[in-house]
Amino acid sequence: MPTEKTVSETIARQKWPMPHHIHFPKLLKKEGWLWDLVKNFLIGGTITASISYTANFLSPVAAAIWWAFPISLLPSIYYLIERGRPSGYISNFVLTTTYALMILFITTMSLGYFFKGQREVSFWPPVLKALVIYALLGGSYYWLVKHFHLERYFE
Repeated sequence: MPTEKTVSETIARQKWPMPHHIHFPKLLKKEGWLWDLVKNFLIGGTITASISYTANFLSPVAAAIWWAFPISLLPSIYYLIERGRPSGYISNFVLTTTYALMILFITTMSLGYFFKGQREVSFWPPVLKALVIYALLGGSYYWLVKHFHLERYFE
């Protein structure tokens, strides 16, 4: 039976960290779904942070112009390419989003309207009101596509 001294000596002789004892699940490896999510988050977060920085330190007009570029599509397109989607699939995805820009336009206009109507500047009341409008418009858009069997135009 090993004594305490021999066990501690054995542990001390081990090379740390012991690679044969370290197991990373597949989701943390660079080909896992979590890694893909982290890459998308980093790309999207960097783009969003650059818009916020531009609005705060350069000008709201410059930030609006930068935001007008289909920035939110870039991480999605990157991810589709990484997953090996064909160019036709990516093209249909991008073209399909152009119809949804009406929802973006109306929601953004309502958000600006709700902020302008405030007596005290507060974040959540205008955002929640705009979220309701977004949900109604998004639900209506989805219902119209499904109800009138318009999916074939989005393939």
